Amino acid sequence: MKNIKTVVVVGMGVSGISALNLLKYLGKTVYAVNQGETSSWGTGLGLDEKYLISQNDKKLKEVLATADLVVLSPGIPRDVQILKDFKGPIWCEVELAYRLLSSSDEKIIAVTGTNGKTTTVSLLEECLKASGKEFFIGGNIGTPFCDYVLEVISNKRKIAEVIVLELSSFQLESLDTFRANAAAILNITFSHGERYDDIKPYAFAKFNIFNNQQNSDIAIMPQGMMKEFDFKMKSSSSLKLIENSDLDELSNIVDLEKLKIVGVHNHKNILFAYHLWVALGLPIDSFLIGCYSFTGVHYRLEYLGKLRNFEVFNDSKSTNWEATETAIIGVKDRGPVTLIIGGQKRGHGDDRIDVLLPYLSSLSKILLIGESGVGLESKLRPHVKVSYVQDLEGAFKEITSDSKEGVLLFSPAFPSFDQFKNYVERGKKFTNLFKNSLT
Repeated sequence: MKNIKTVVVVGMGVSGISALNLLKYLGKTVYAVNQGETSSWGTGLGLDEKYLISQNDKKLKEVLATADLVVLSPGIPRDVQILKDFKGPIWCEVELAYRLLSSSDEKIIAVTGTNGKTTTVSLLEECLKASGKEFFIGGNIGTPFCDYVLEVISNKRKIAEVIVLELSSFQLESLDTFRANAAAILNITFSHGERYDDIKPYAFAKFNIFNNQQNSDIAIMPQGMMKEFDFKMKSSSSLKLIENSDLDELSNIVDLEKLKIVGVHNHKNILFAYHLWVALGLPIDSFLIGCYSFTGVHYRLEYLGKLRNFEVFNDSKSTNWEATETAIIGVKDRGPVTLIIGGQKRGHGDDRIDVLLPYLSSLSKILLIGESGVGLESKLRPHVKVSYVQDLEGAFKEITSDSKEGVLLFSPAFPSFDQFKNYVERGKKFTNLFKNSLT
């Protein structure tokens, strides 16, 4: 980092601002790049106006020509037009933070996957609380990694003994030297059709999580994944392959009756968490305490209660078809399911209704919302009772006039950005509508 004097941070989302704050503290010359006119960005970046550049500003090309490094926000693809002539390194915020870690004693667990990564990381957080160890949880969940590093080097917090990072494919695209002592890919099914044309580049971005691992490290993934994608390990880490039959052994590790989270998919998450935990030699008693106290993740198949004759579940975190399939499997034995799906179009894989077809006998009705809901109506109508209700308000109007018993499952299968800032805002909206409907 000593040779890096000038840095351009592209994208002023949470991770971009985190990187910017760390670089400012280090005394680097930092330029902030974002969409729209700089006057619309608001205050709080702490930079002189001359260091704020719109993506459309011709000045950006000159600045990039003198820059030593670009830190790219995960929501912006590496092949974005404004960077096509930049020849220097392009890192994500996670790579920047990793290079500035102050101690080799900080052990890193990294988790990725299409589904389940937030649940797995949150479970590990619960176990670490029980262990009494100093830890940090972040990355794609909660706090950016650069925030942690800034707090450590400015003496505002202790060095963590264990760092647990949830990493998305977008973040994994722009890693370079990052090394995890224990890393896992939980699963890979096609997602983010707005970024990837097919599953191969998406999968290989995920595999970057194992780069730079050494003999003492461990890489964990499902049995058959390497063969499915014709992937060969570049690192020399130990390899642990999780088979479906291994789930039968889970009862030898934890008492399944004591778990507060349900479903086979959560059993898989626990199994991965267990192998990550033991890879770092962490105490098993703390792992068990964490497992038994863990109640799950907000907006991931979260049970809200009863509304008239319906049991209501909020699965706003579902942004792909497989997540919704998992949610249906998790609730279908409770009664006929009224499913709410829809959100922002992605461009690829939007009409994969084949995922729902095996569960038609469990679906009493599908309510469609959002941008993608319009196109899905004609495709679903031959198979199931379906109605386009535009938004969540429309869905609740329809539900409150329905006297049927069963399950109301909000598991949208699409991103939230057509109507909301993120899945959290979407989840809060659904929960508030549920509460208001009780009165």
